[in-house]
Amino acid sequence: MKRKGDIEIGQRAFAEASKMFGGPSKAAKRLRLGRTTVFSWNSGDGTPSAYALQAMAFNGIDVLYVLTGRRTNG
Repeated sequence: MKRKGDIEIGQRAFAEASKMFGGPSKAAKRLRLGRTTVFSWNSGDGTPSAYALQAMAFNGIDVLYVLTGRRTNG
C-alpha cells in the first residue's frame, strides 16, 4: 500500500531533481540513477534512497524540503 507521505516525498524529489537538472532524464544521469528509478518517484511507486538523497544534497537540492515539504532558510 502506498502511503501518502511516501508519495509526497517521491513527487517532491522528482520535481526538485527535474527542475535542477532540466528534466527527469538529465536528473537521472546527473545523479547516476536509472531513469525508471526517477520516474517511479513521481508515480508514487518508489522513494529516493539514502544514496539518491546524498547525491541530491551534493548537487544543491534542498533535501530537507524533499523529506519534509519545508524549505530550508538561507
